[in-house]
Amino acid sequence: MINLLRKDFILLKKSRGFIIAVLMVLFGAFMWQKNNFYYLWSILMSIYFAMGYINSYDHKYNSEKIFNSLSLKRSTIVIAKYVSVLVFLAFAIGLSIAAMYLLRLLPVAELTRIINLSEISVVIILVAVYISAYLPLYFKLGYMGSRWANFAALILMFSFSGIISSSDPATQNFVARYLGVFVNSVSGNTGLNRGLIIVLLAVLILLISTSASIQIYQKKEF
Repeated sequence: MINLLRKDFILLKKSRGFIIAVLMVLFGAFMWQKNNFYYLWSILMSIYFAMGYINSYDHKYNSEKIFNSLSLKRSTIVIAKYVSVLVFLAFAIGLSIAAMYLLRLLPVAELTRIINLSEISVVIILVAVYISAYLPLYFKLGYMGSRWANFAALILMFSFSGIISSSDPATQNFVARYLGVFVNSVSGNTGLNRGLIIVLLAVLILLISTSASIQIYQKKEF
């Protein structure tokens, strides 16, 4: 698995997609204080570009056929795909937090606070839902067959992040009433506990998706 992860990040580091993804994350960090939708948008788009580049490379050079001709377990190939996305997500969040600390030193940025765990957990669950919906289709249909599904999943996550970050009072009431009831009831309505509960929910979603992807990929013929 380590070699698969290394392959993904060597490819990504040399690509224009990586530069675009990093610039998006930095833009989201700069715009965080004005509207956190831009931050959610920047992280989702960075994942979209990074994952899209790696998957398109694998498709172009028939990497899956090569992997399956080696002594690699198919479950290892699937898990490595999920882990590579999560590692890049951790990198993107870490980069954005570092950028926020640096921006606080600049008076023009007007950044008065750094993103907290509860807010980071929203980013994590959005990405978790996005890749959990897309990757099983990717392993079933391949890169070309799942491109539109990938785009549709991204648009849905954009819409959801727009609802979450909306400043409209009616929308905020809707979010608080219907999306926050479960988390608040379990966590005791504290920011730290809310964040942990949401992260655990994201992990559960990812585990279900990973299991589904492994079962799909085990049956796939090349």
